[in-house]
Amino acid sequence: MKTSTSALELRHQANYLELARHTDWLDNPPVSSPGGTASYSLLYVLLSLLRSGDFTHILEFGVGQSSKLISAYVTGTPGATSMHVEHDKEWLDRAVPCSPGIQRVHAPLIKTKVFDKEVQWYSMERPESQFDLLLVDGPPALSRGMRFNRHGILNWIPEVLADDFVLIFDDAARIGERKATAAVKRILSETGREILSADFTGGSSQTVFATPKYRYAVYL
Repeated sequence: MKTSTSALELRHQANYLELARHTDWLDNPPVSSPGGTASYSLLYVLLSLLRSGDFTHILEFGVGQSSKLISAYVTGTPGATSMHVEHDKEWLDRAVPCSPGIQRVHAPLIKTKVFDKEVQWYSMERPESQFDLLLVDGPPALSRGMRFNRHGILNWIPEVLADDFVLIFDDAARIGERKATAAVKRILSETGREILSADFTGGSSQTVFATPKYRYAVYL
């Protein structure tokens, strides 16, 4: 019998809150809410990864509850840094603290060409740094006219990815994101590296890509 998404979300919620209780660097665990910025499935996947302590350079597109989780990790993990990219400055300032090691980037959306599509993507140059954990949860891509916005990341990979990395795509079941993750898989396969992937489902869905060093990321 197939488990409903609501039942899966409740399972992720319980697992996430249990992990949070046993995470020393997380004093105030962010929580999900109806219509909120992160489902418990995303928070669970993200916290499960961050608890390993393996990540030093984190890049996030679209901020919210996940940003609070990442920021807590960076604050509590010597040597870790994060960059958070958001088009809404007020929301960016609310969701991401001003703290050492944490970089807030306000980048309004502009028309951007990605292969044969014109999308709205962040108005910033691709960072020269490489990141071992990357979360794509922006820009907004809910409506029909915006559904392919997250294809903008295709112009940035594999250049922004470290030799070993985990890449998380949120809302992965939506049509735009499905096409984006298919393109991500194709681009990464062309690098010649072994790439593992897995899908997680709850209040939203996530596709996770990982190199063998982070093999555990596809078995959470």
